[in-house]
Amino acid sequence: MLKIEICCCSVDDAVQAYHGGADRVELNSCLEAGGLTPSIGSLEVAKQKIEIPIIAMVRPRTGGFCYTHLEFEAMKRDTYALLQAGADGIAVGILKENGMIDTARMKEILEICHSFHKEAVCHRAIDVTPDPIVAAQTVAELGFDRILSSGGKQRCIEGIQTLNEMYKCLGTKIEILACGSIRPNNLAQIISQTDIHQFHMSLTSTIHDTSMENKDIQFNGVSYESDYKQIDCHIVREAVKIGREQFHQFCKKY
Repeated sequence: MLKIEICCCSVDDAVQAYHGGADRVELNSCLEAGGLTPSIGSLEVAKQKIEIPIIAMVRPRTGGFCYTHLEFEAMKRDTYALLQAGADGIAVGILKENGMIDTARMKEILEICHSFHKEAVCHRAIDVTPDPIVAAQTVAELGFDRILSSGGKQRCIEGIQTLNEMYKCLGTKIEILACGSIRPNNLAQIISQTDIHQFHMSLTSTIHDTSMENKDIQFNGVSYESDYKQIDCHIVREAVKIGREQFHQFCKKY
């Protein structure tokens, strides 16, 4: 079955994704930084408002995926707290200084997830490893439930060959969740080129916050602080419709 996962940054995002027909949500904070650990409050409210699984990101900072001892201790505590608060799984990626998967630390997070009988997902840290297919094999052997990947490229369409190789090698051992600039206007093309049936998307529109209008102060050093992105249920609904139609046509061939 086709699954559409929506990358969300707030409770409002999660609600929009749910009403748009998404199958699953990945809950983050600060998507403009690539996605960081969400607050417990946002997870708890989202769990009250929507009835689809929520995977919570555990990422303490920007700037790569090789973490200090203290950062890792915080990540473990965040994992416990998010799972206790109702997260259906955790998305995490931890690398060594050489860019290889840090198997010891990843295994610790995995064991916490599975002790709660929840999913463990390796996020796009896998895309910056020296060889994403080798890294995927490592993650699968550890026992992770799913891999989020663009095939080591910025955009899914550019990494589709690697994703297909990954799926061919590991599709029966671990779920592959494709990502990377997937939109309604290219989803059908991507589905037609792969056997992967899970897609991770961020489908937003711009929201205007009038509280920052005509102010001289800038907190992020940019002039458009009155605008922010929010998941748009109409765009999600469009993507789900296109995806299901294309997937149905694909399945009819076999």
